[in-house]
Amino acid sequence: MKPLTQLYTVAEHGIGDCLRTAFACVLDKEKPNDLPLFTYNEDLTEAGPGWFLDLIHWFREQGYELDTVNLKAIREGREMAPGTLELLDGYYVASGVSPRTYPDGTIMHHAVVAHGRNMEIVHDPHPSREGLKDLPEMAYTLTPCQ
Repeated sequence: MKPLTQLYTVAEHGIGDCLRTAFACVLDKEKPNDLPLFTYNEDLTEAGPGWFLDLIHWFREQGYELDTVNLKAIREGREMAPGTLELLDGYYVASGVSPRTYPDGTIMHHAVVAHGRNMEIVHDPHPSREGLKDLPEMAYTLTPCQ
């Protein structure tokens, strides 16, 4: 896992690229923009429609399956599908509520790099390195396509 710092932060640029930077870290890329900026449209003004499907398709083209794991449900002891916990055995992208907010005070979500079933945050790509406000809510794992 290569610790990278995101190129865009909401406070400085009006957009953020924590998600792609966290994935770039997990994939040991040299820089965040080795991955597309999935969450914005071409002029970087808003979240593009269907960005999550674009993310899934791009990873599949790269040879990875993207899975989502509800970390909150695991902590609450809900039953998981077989193999779910094994997805958390390596590095993955975790998301949750950011300690920062949008200028109007709206809650901001943030992505970090986590490792293992104990959901330990091992790297925050934001320059502040503050992590998440609370425990991570979701995990996004990558496994090689079969």
